Amino acid sequence: MRPKIVHIVGARPNFVKMAPVHHKLSDRGVCQNILHSGQHYDDKMSSEILSDLNLPIPDYNLDVGSNTHAKQLAKMMTGMEEILIKLNPNCVFVYGDVNTTLAGAITAKKLNLKVAHVESGLRSGDVSMPEEQNRKMVDSISDLLFVTEESGMINLRKENCVGKAYFVGNTMIDSLSNVFIGQNKDYKDFVIISFHRPSNVDNKDSLKSILEFIKRADQTFLWPIHYRAKYSIESFGLDFEFNQLNNLKMVEPMVYSDFIKIVSKAKCVITDSGGVQEETTYLNIPCLTYRTSTERPATIDQGSNTLAPTFDIVEENLDKIGRGTYKTSKIPQYWDGKASERIVKQIQLLNLFEQ
Repeated sequence: MRPKIVHIVGARPNFVKMAPVHHKLSDRGVCQNILHSGQHYDDKMSSEILSDLNLPIPDYNLDVGSNTHAKQLAKMMTGMEEILIKLNPNCVFVYGDVNTTLAGAITAKKLNLKVAHVESGLRSGDVSMPEEQNRKMVDSISDLLFVTEESGMINLRKENCVGKAYFVGNTMIDSLSNVFIGQNKDYKDFVIISFHRPSNVDNKDSLKSILEFIKRADQTFLWPIHYRAKYSIESFGLDFEFNQLNNLKMVEPMVYSDFIKIVSKAKCVITDSGGVQEETTYLNIPCLTYRTSTERPATIDQGSNTLAPTFDIVEENLDKIGRGTYKTSKIPQYWDGKASERIVKQIQLLNLFEQ
């Protein structure tokens, strides 16, 4: 019996978003394959998350690693094409907004396979971001668009995307809601830092701005440092200065469940990540997003997130948090741990599994 679903993943957030969908489909006896591009190849970013999320080892791993966008995409698409021709699935599921997502969607579509995009419709309005480019291109060719928040439905209507869009909620919250939070005595009362975007960590001046902000701050910071940021700090010769900061503890990247545990007990999170904005909103932890825009407006309009494009604004909000005057928040619609159930129900209604 030929496979029904192929999940294409390549970065840690992809696995987090895929896991609950994979589990729900398994419960229904659907045949599935996981194709891992190898875009993230650090153990904490890739292999260790499998056991963390109770996922099987991927059936295929392309081991593409890092490269320029064009070379990385070309290597992914070449490997994906061969595998998808062999498997010929009913549908290919792609997740999020990384290069793996774009490569998977294009390759599947060129083979006339159905494409389902989980986390459709998010838009920052900043087309210089590689992720924004990927989101728009993937949504424009996908057949099924599974949307996490109401802004996504509005964006897809504006863009006249031809695929069928369904507001199902956030599968990342499905995974988070299954994590046991527990106690976190080691890192309680820290402010968590989570920076990895090229605009913040690939530039020496940007890293110096982060360094100077931490120097003058009263808070104690914990930074589970992404391999990209660590490499840049060392390459620019800033590692000595960062290591001399008495109020900063830099640790290795954490497995998903451990990261969620420290976030759940943190005073605040300062981030440039998309997913962390959602996780902090669900956990009701103040989040300051060090970016000029966000593709997740629900985390600001309803959640615990605040856009902070300068460190002056970061400091103003840290002061509010310390004084207990920071804004209140609520959990957005359908962020209830049941998004994957809605996705599976919808594809069953569409008779996607029919031969």
